[in-house]
Amino acid sequence: ISQTFACTQGNLLTTYLRCLLFTSRPCVEMFESIISKVRSKLERWKAILLSLGCKLALVQSVVLAMLIHLISTLPMLKGVLHRIERLMAASIWDTGGERLQH
Repeated sequence: ISQTFACTQGNLLTTYLRCLLFTSRPCVEMFESIISKVRSKLERWKAILLSLGCKLALVQSVVLAMLIHLISTLPMLKGVLHRIERLMAASIWDTGGERLQH
C-alpha cells in the first residue's frame, strides 16, 4: 500500500485519551513518559516533610491507582513495573540523610 500511494511507513507511537497507541511490540522505552510522570510525582512529595505512614499512603493511593489504570489498558512489561517499584521504594525510604530509629 505504501508503494501504491508513495508514502512512507513508520511506527505508530502516540497517545489518545491518555493511553499509548502503538503497532509494534511494546518495549520499556515506550513507557518512559509514564515512568517520568511517576518520578515527577514522587519527587514533588520529597520536598514535603512527611512521615513514613503519610508517604506510604500517598504512594498507595496515587501511584498504585495510576498503575492499575495503565495495567487495565496496556500490556505492561515487567521491566517497567520493576522500575516504577524501585522509584516507589526509594521515595518511601528516603529520609533526607537522617537515620531511622525503630
